[in-house]
Amino acid sequence: MDYSDIYHYLVESPSLYTSETMKNKRSLEAHKFFVSGWVQAVLHIKTDKCFVFKSSVKPSWRVTNKPHNTWVAVENSGKVRAAHCDCMAGLGESCSHVGAVLYKLGASVRLGITTTVQLQMFVCAAQYADFVTWTPQQTTIFRILKDDAFIHGMVDVISRFWAKHIHPRLMTTMLQSETEPDSEGVDHQGCESDLSAHQSPAL
Repeated sequence: MDYSDIYHYLVESPSLYTSETMKNKRSLEAHKFFVSGWVQAVLHIKTDKCFVFKSSVKPSWRVTNKPHNTWVAVENSGKVRAAHCDCMAGLGESCSHVGAVLYKLGASVRLGITTTVQLQMFVCAAQYADFVTWTPQQTTIFRILKDDAFIHGMVDVISRFWAKHIHPRLMTTMLQSETEPDSEGVDHQGCESDLSAHQSPAL
C-alpha cells in the first residue's frame, strides 16, 4: 500500500451507497492524526480475498473522549476495498479516522515491517511480535500475528532467489580462490627447479 492507494480510495473510489466518487480530499489531512499518534494498536485478520484491519482512533476534536472504532479491508495488491468508522462522518466510509489508519498501514509497508517481522517470527518460531512506536503524545504497540501463508510464500521466493543468483555466485568465487596463486603470486615449484639447475657442483 502506498499514497496512490490511499488517495484513490478517499477521493476517487465510488461510495457503496451512492455509486458516486467520494471526493473526500479533506480526509487526506488525516496524516496529521497518524503522526500525532492518535491511531491505537492495529489488529488484523486474513480472509480469502483480503486483509481486514481494525483499530481505535482518538476523536478529531476532543481527544479525551472515547476513541472511534475503525476498520478497513485491503486486498493483497494494496487496493482498499471498503472501510467504516462509527463516527458521524464515518458513515460515508471515508472519514479522517479511516484515512489515519490507512496512513499507518502505508507507513508500516514502507518501513518493511510486514516482511521483516514475519520472517523474524519464522526464524525465532514465535507466534506474534510487538512493534513499539513512540510519539510525544503516546507510545503505541502493534501486535503482529504470525501469518503462515505469507511466510510460506516468502520462503519460496527467497529460496528461488538464492538458487538462481546467490548460490552460483558463491560457488564461482570459491572456485576462483582455489585456482589462484598464493598472495604473492609466486610459483614455488618453478623456483625450486630453477635453483637446482644453478647449483654449483659438489667439490
